[in-house]
Amino acid sequence: MVGQQRYGLWRLLGFGVLAVFMFMGCATVPTEVPQDLTSPELFQRAQEYSDSGNQEAALVYIDAIMERFVQEPLTYITAQYHRALYLQKAKETNMAIGAYQTLLSRYDAETGLPEWIRTLATQKLAELSE
Repeated sequence: MVGQQRYGLWRLLGFGVLAVFMFMGCATVPTEVPQDLTSPELFQRAQEYSDSGNQEAALVYIDAIMERFVQEPLTYITAQYHRALYLQKAKETNMAIGAYQTLLSRYDAETGLPEWIRTLATQKLAELSE
């Protein structure tokens, strides 16, 4: 009987430790982004972090895309959109509004940018401005 109680206590303690490590894992923010990742791989990792609720980590990967692919307009503006979206998800409303406005201002200065990004950014900006 005592052995079963002890086993149950250890099992409960083990689950508690596991839960703490899982929580810490979700809250971690990478300090380095691997240099060998392609833009689709970086977007995928950012999305995975965002889906798990870790917008700060998602932004680290989006910022890496914006630094590494600044000469690729489609990749860069897609990253700009995701950056604004992750800021919005993080409840950083003023920063998200600024990010959407910066993105949309590019459409005044450049041609050939994808309309779907302008449409989504305009809708998201309207949501935040209500």
